Amino acid sequence: MIQAMARGAASRNLQARRSIATRWFISGSRSRTPCTDGPPLPATRRAGTLWPDGIGEKRDAWRSMPHAKLWKASDWRFALDTLELAAQFYDGGPVALATELRNREKVLGTTLDFRRDLRIRYTQPGGPMRRPA
Repeated sequence: MIQAMARGAASRNLQARRSIATRWFISGSRSRTPCTDGPPLPATRRAGTLWPDGIGEKRDAWRSMPHAKLWKASDWRFALDTLELAAQFYDGGPVALATELRNREKVLGTTLDFRRDLRIRYTQPGGPMRRPA
């Protein structure tokens, strides 16, 4: 059964909870300082082959994103799995991999637009926190 939320107190309460969650995530990643953590890129892919050109740079770019400081082991595993999909696509894999790759990059917040969709923004350390619009 689908229930519609009535406007009023319940709706305002939901908006307040979203705002709090957003502020927590932004404040946790508010520094523009690049992340230097994360597991190294394995020397070979799962099949034992070498990584195609560009995968190391892509991994370094993802690794340097400031919000990657918040990633746990499962998030890094997801990122490495995404790199494997990217490698398959670069090696001439099916075009369907492009859609999956794009969706996974969105989840990781790899571009400005994706970070905006995830409500991630970087601020100067110690700067004022502004409420997202």
